[in-house]
Parts: sequence; structure tokens; C-alpha cells
Amino acid sequence: MESMLNKLKSTVTKVTADMTSAVMGNPVTREFEVGRHIASGGPGMCWRIYNGTKKSTKQEVAVFVLDKKMVEKYQKFDKDQIIESLKRGVQQLTRLRHPRLLTVQHPLEESRDCLAFCTEPVFASLSNVLGQWDNLPSPVPTDIKDYKLYDVETKYGLLQISEGLSFLHSGVKMVHGNLCLENVILNKSGAWKIMGFDFSISSINPSDAEVRRSAHLPVCTCMYLFLCVYLYISLHTCLHLPPSFPQPKYSCKEWEPNLPPLCLPNPEYLAPEYILSVSCDAASDMYSLGVVMHAVFNEGKPVFQVNKHDIFKSFSRQLDQLSRLSPTMLNKIPEEVREHVKMLLSVTPNVRPDADQMTKIPFFDDVGAVTLAYFDSLFQRDNLQKSQFYKNLPKVLPKLPKRVVVYRILPALTSEFVNPDMVPFVLPNVLLIAEECTKDEYVRLILPDLSPVFKQQEPVQILLIFLQKMDLLLTKTPPEDIKNSVLPMVYRALEAPSIQIQELCLNIIPTFANLIEYPSMKNALIPRIKSACLQTSSLAVRVNSLVCLGKILEYLDKWYVIDEILPFLQQIPSREPAVLMGVLGIYKCTFSHKKLGIPKEHLAAKSLPHLVSLSIDNNLNLNQFNSFMAVIKDMLTRMEAEHKTKLEQLHSMQEQQRSMNINTSQTNQSEEMKRTPSPGNQIDDVFGGSSGSAGVNGKANGNSASAPQLNRMSLTLEEKQRLAKEQEQVAKLRNQPALAPQSIKPATPSTQAKDLTSCLLNNMTSLGSLSLTSSPRPGLIQGSTISAYPSTTPMGSMASNGYNPTMSFQTGGQGMRPPGPGLYGGMATTTSTPNFGALTHNQGSTNTPDMSALDSLFTSNKPKVSLNQMAPPKLTPGTTATPWHNQFGSAQPSQTAPMQGAPLAMGGVTSGFGMQANPFFSPQNFSQPTAAPVMNAGGGLRHSSSVNNDLKDLFG
Repeated sequence: MESMLNKLKSTVTKVTADMTSAVMGNPVTREFEVGRHIASGGPGMCWRIYNGTKKSTKQEVAVFVLDKKMVEKYQKFDKDQIIESLKRGVQQLTRLRHPRLLTVQHPLEESRDCLAFCTEPVFASLSNVLGQWDNLPSPVPTDIKDYKLYDVETKYGLLQISEGLSFLHSGVKMVHGNLCLENVILNKSGAWKIMGFDFSISSINPSDAEVRRSAHLPVCTCMYLFLCVYLYISLHTCLHLPPSFPQPKYSCKEWEPNLPPLCLPNPEYLAPEYILSVSCDAASDMYSLGVVMHAVFNEGKPVFQVNKHDIFKSFSRQLDQLSRLSPTMLNKIPEEVREHVKMLLSVTPNVRPDADQMTKIPFFDDVGAVTLAYFDSLFQRDNLQKSQFYKNLPKVLPKLPKRVVVYRILPALTSEFVNPDMVPFVLPNVLLIAEECTKDEYVRLILPDLSPVFKQQEPVQILLIFLQKMDLLLTKTPPEDIKNSVLPMVYRALEAPSIQIQELCLNIIPTFANLIEYPSMKNALIPRIKSACLQTSSLAVRVNSLVCLGKILEYLDKWYVIDEILPFLQQIPSREPAVLMGVLGIYKCTFSHKKLGIPKEHLAAKSLPHLVSLSIDNNLNLNQFNSFMAVIKDMLTRMEAEHKTKLEQLHSMQEQQRSMNINTSQTNQSEEMKRTPSPGNQIDDVFGGSSGSAGVNGKANGNSASAPQLNRMSLTLEEKQRLAKEQEQVAKLRNQPALAPQSIKPATPSTQAKDLTSCLLNNMTSLGSLSLTSSPRPGLIQGSTISAYPSTTPMGSMASNGYNPTMSFQTGGQGMRPPGPGLYGGMATTTSTPNFGALTHNQGSTNTPDMSALDSLFTSNKPKVSLNQMAPPKLTPGTTATPWHNQFGSAQPSQTAPMQGAPLAMGGVTSGFGMQANPFFSPQNFSQPTAAPVMNAGGGLRHSSSVNNDLKDLFG
């Protein structure tokens, strides 16, 4: 890679050094900057051609340079001959001015090392194009190596050479003397130009000489000569004789084989008479033209190869071959021009057609060649002829090669932009060419000439043409030029006084809206469209403005449409049906477009009221009213659906939040109940529950001393912190998978009885603190009902004993569990006082409670029945429960009724039972079998009457 870079660097350095040394010190470099070596041409391909630029005007030129080192190998006399010959040819070319001759921009300058002159921009010589690459840079430029002549270029090029020879022969009375491929130059636009007048021969006609000398004679002598000529012409006219002017004569030099090749014409293109008879005339140039035509169609090969060392013998042999020219030698030449070439190569000079006749042969009547010829003569046409030609040009342009169109026709078209009257005729052709060009070609060749035209407002057709080709302009024009040139033209069209221009602009804008940048559309284009709609008096412009807005809505932002476009619709004062339908169309497009849409708040507050007010306008017909109502109904339907969905989602969220709050509350209550002693436990302690009986939470209760003595209602800071941690832990556990339940082995109940009297005395304070207002109310448990009404017993208190069918108990915890065979209807004792009559709680246990501590409550004159005997037996599957009142008629009633369905009154007692159902008020109602005396804790029988007295004082 490094070697390749070094090689490239050395090549560039070498080329730069060669170029610098080639023109160093030459006066041409004072006014022109010399560029790279691009081609070669002239006699013997001795001239190197460089591209260049004029320093003052930046005009592009071609710099022809002859390095004197090329002739160093010759003797001094030969060198001087060569230099003089080349200088004479350039000087002769500088004096001649014709479109078919190479135009010299700066005359020949000589320095110690080189000769140089400047011409119009040049592409290459015809010899380079046809494969002769002598004196070209290495490597050969790609554009020359790959250059192929099109048929239209060949035809028109040969026509141009014929016209150039016609000018020389008829106008200047000069023979070129060395017409060959290296002396035909292709300029930048592809035109063929003649150069190389080193061996040109001027006419030596005596009449011409007399005329030239008459410029120095007295005026009277000149008048006399003029009168003689006039009389001569008049005499021939009266006698109907054709005027016989003498043909010009040319003297040529004898061929000198010893001279250097650069001092002699190219013998392969010379006519035979030039060598054999040392004579030449205009026909000699026509022979050279025939050889050039043959070489063009045969890849640069002339008709004969000449032995330059024995030139006379070669021409003698060539003369014989020309006299019987074989058709195979001309088989590559097109058939329509083959005969003319054969005539040009004739041995007899008089048979050869002259240059004027060649320009009129049918071969050159090609459409492309005629079109190119017409462009070259446009300066001679008036505006009417030009306009007619430009109108028909779009039919011809597709038939021509792109290179010909871009480099030959386009410069001629853009040169007409200086004439405003011709711009409407030229501009469509220029834009048609632009469609076939690449973006780089468009920016480099077309846009610089179009930029001034963008600013022209007159004639009005210019704006129309640009608007019709706006998609092309926005596609190929760079963004900066779009911003500075193209879009300002569109803005001027929207503000133009012509209604037709405004209508066309509004109709065309949607076709290229996707190519306009969003900031330009939002800040410049949309405001002008709205202004055109509000300020115009034309209904068509107003309607087209609304239609244009509706079509470009999809390129706008949703909130820009809602904040700018929709409020603008309410500002339109016009009430024509077409305008109203345009407003409806914008609403409908905005509402139904998936990218835009109208929020329901805007629908309810602004859009629907505006549309409803417009829908009842008296100018609308039935179909238009139905259109309004259809859009209004669609808006209402969507608004209803969206708002209903929102409310449903909001309701669902509220329900979910409420459920979460309830769960949190229940969790808090359960945690608080775990901390606070249950009223049921306190009552059990009051009535002597054994230390082994199960509590409300299913945990084994110890003696009464282990239970808390007071129910604290206010929490300390430490308890609040602990409660917060527990709630956080509960929230974490809620998100964890459920744990499998584990069976808990119930504690073995103790048979030891508890002294009721001491228990009552120790817990009086605790019982007094259980009130409805001071104690926390436990949460509702499924399967239980708490009555909010106070007790209706005469004493304001109630105690109940027996089975309550609406209550159920379970083994531990406060949740509900389906009743099973091991479930029993335990005794729920509730004492209703003014302090705690409303307190109830469900509690249960899998073990039958030991109620032997209450045996001492019954009097001694009745058989004592232990509470263990009063407790219902465990239900067995298949048994049914008897009603509550049936248990008073049998020793051991069956109590297996389901514990559900009946509402609970105060304290968990079924409503409808009064004090008669309470065994503590009339214990004699029980008829129980005699039971054995119960031993107290000390092992003896307890028959204390003070216990009854204390209970009487307690219960009134």
C-alpha cells in the first residue's frame, strides 16, 4: 500500500513538474492559470493541451504549449524552420474568425523554453478520440480512452468541417493545405473546429491582387476600376451570358523530403496532385476531407499508408489504386455517403464536389444534425422563429444522446435566459434535460443558470413552469439552494396578485409537500396558505387553500394541527357551502387520521360546538347536512367510548384500592387483636376457665396471672414502630407463594379446676374496662352477625347459655372453616352491662371446655349438674341437632344443628331468646341427672354460700 502511495505521489509530482516547466517564464502565465495536461493536437501532435483559467474573469480556457525540447534533436536550421512554421500557423488561426475554426483567446507567446497560446475550452483532438495518444499524459485520461463518437456527432462534425472549408475556400480564398485528424479539435461542447494553418495557401488571383493594391490608389482610380467591373457585369446580364469570374489560383511548394516532418504536411491526407504535379487548389482540401471521412468511420485509419522515405513512389502506386478504387475499402462508410466519399477520393480534381455541395448532401439531413446546426445559427433568428423552434424541441431531445444534449444543446438554451421573452419557451426544455441529468450534473451545469431565473416574476409563465416541475427542483436542488431560491419562489406565487397563479400553487403544493422540511412548512408555508385563505376575495382560492391544508395535514405535528389549524377554521368568516365542506373535510381528516386525532376534551369543548353550529347553516343542502351529521356522530361515538372506558378503568382502580385498604385494615386489626386480650378470654377467666382450655386464637391459656390485666387503647412509639414493621412484612408475604398448611397438635387440657371466686375478684377491674366506647371493636367474622341494638332485658344485662345455631368455631385463628365431625356447639357466655353489652366475639376450640369450676354456683338443695355434663356432645356424622328448647327435657340432648343461617343478636345469642333461656337466672329449670361432687383444687368439696351471694351482688 505504501509503495502504491509513493508511486502515485511520484507521478503527481512528475506531472506537476512537467507542467510547471512547460510554461515557466512564458508571458501566458501572467494572465492565465495553467491546469492539468488533458490532450494533444496540431501538426504531428506536437501541441500539448492544458486546461486553464483566466485570472481576471475566471473564464475557462485551453492552453496550447509547445515544448522546445521536442525539436532539440534537429539542427539549428531545422529547428528554426519548425518554430517558424508553427508560429505562422497560430498567427494565421488568430487572424481568422469563424464558428467552424478554433477560436483563439490569447495570441501566441514565446519564451526561451516554449511557445504558448490560449483558445476556447477544448476536450481533445479528433486524433485523440480515435485512438492516437501521442504526446498525451500517462496514464491516458479515462474520458478520452472511453470516448465513443455517436452517429449524430459524426454527421454534424463532418458537416462542420465542410462548412469550415467552405468558409476558407469561398470567403477567405484560402486552401488549408494540411487537413487531417490532428488538426481537427473537439471543443468542450463537442463541436468540431479546424486548426493547423501552418501550410495554408492564399489565393494569387490577379483580380484579387488588383483589388488588394487598389486600397493604395487614388480615389479616382478606384472609382474607375469599380465602374469597369459594373459595366462588365451589366453587359453579361443584358446578353444573358453567365458571368465568368476567374477561378482563384494557389501556388504550393515542392515537396522536400529532407525537411523535418513538422515542416511538411501529413502526406497520408494530401491529394496526389500536390506531390506529383506540385499543384493544389480547393479540390485538394476536398480530397483531404474524403480521407478524414474514411478515417472517422475506420477507427482513425487513412485510405493509404504512405512510405515517407519514398514518397513519390508511394503516391504513384496510390494513384493507380485510386483509379480503380475497390468497394471493400469503403464498406465501413455509411451507404448514404459512400458515393460522395468515393467522389472526394477521385484522381481527377474536377470530379470532386466542392465544400458548398458537400454541406447540402442528404447524409447531413439528419434530425439531430439539423437541430445542432440550427442551434449554431440561432443568433441569426428572430424571437418568433426561436419560439417556434423551442416549442418543437421537446420532441427531438429524447432522440439525441445525453452527451450531445448536455454539452451541446444545454449551453445554447441557457444562453437564452438573458432574454426574458424567450425564458418561457426555453425553460421547459432545460427542465426536461435536468430530469435526465444526475444530481451532480444538475448542480454543476444547470443550477447556476437557473438561480437568476428563480427570481423572475415576469412573464408569469415562468412561475407556472417552475411550479409544475417543483418535485424535480426539490429532489435535485441542494437544501441550501432550496431554502434560498426555490421556496421563496413558492412564497411569491402564494402572494402573487394573479388568482390563477395562487390556484395553481395551492393545487401543486401537496404534490411536493413531503419534500419540504418541517420547519419551513410550519413557519413559512402554512402561514401564507392561511393568509391567502383569509385575505382573498376569490372563492376558488379560499376553497383550494382549505383543500391544500387538508392534504398536507399528514406532514404536520398533531399538536400543531390542534393548536393552529383547527382554531384557524373558526376564524373563516365565509359561509359558502364549498367553504363549509372544506372545513368539514379538515375536521374529518384530523379526526380520522391515525397519526393525528382530536382529543375528547377538544371534541367536547371546541370541535363539536363549531361543527354543530356550521351544520345548521341555511346554505347547506340535504347531502351536505348529512355529511356534517355523520362526522358529528362519529365524534360523539368515539368520545363516549373513550370517556366510558376511562371511567370504567377509574372505577376498577378505585375498587382495587378499596380492596387493598380493607385487606390492610383487616391485617392491622388482626395484629391488634393478637396484642390485645380478647373479651372472650377475659370472660373465660372470670368464670373459671381452666388453664388447659383453648383460647380464642386456639393457643393454650395459662393461669389468669399470665393474661394482661388492662386493655391499653394508646400505643407507645415502640409499638407503633413494631406495627409498621409487621405491616411491611405482611405486604412482602402477600407477594410470596402460599405456604402449605401444617397441622398443629392441640395442647392437652388440664382437669384441674379453677377457683371462680378468686378469679372473679382478681378480674373485676378487667371486666369493668370492657365497654363499647373504650374497647376496640373487632372486625366482622364470616358467619357471625352483630346486632347494633341494645339488649331489651329488664336489668339491662343478659346471660345466655346453650347452643347457638348461627355460630361456628374452629381450631385456632379467626378464619372460618367448614364444620366437621369434630366441631361442637360450645357455650358462649356473654354478659351485657351498660359498660360492655355490645361486645361480642366468636371463639372456638377443638377441645370440650372444662366447666367444672361453675359447679359451686348451684344451690345445695338441687342436684348439682356439672358444666361438663351440660356441654353438648361431639357431633357424629349422620346425627341431627334438636332445637334449643328440646335440650331441657332430656338428660343429654343431641345438638348437631348446623351453625349457619340464623342471625345473631347481642352477644352472639339468637334473637328471640330472652332471660328464660339463661340458666344463670333460673338454674332450677334445668333437670339434669345427679352428678358426683366435684373436687376443688385442694381435694375437698366446695359448698360455699358466699359464692352465690357474690354472684347475686354482681348480677343484681
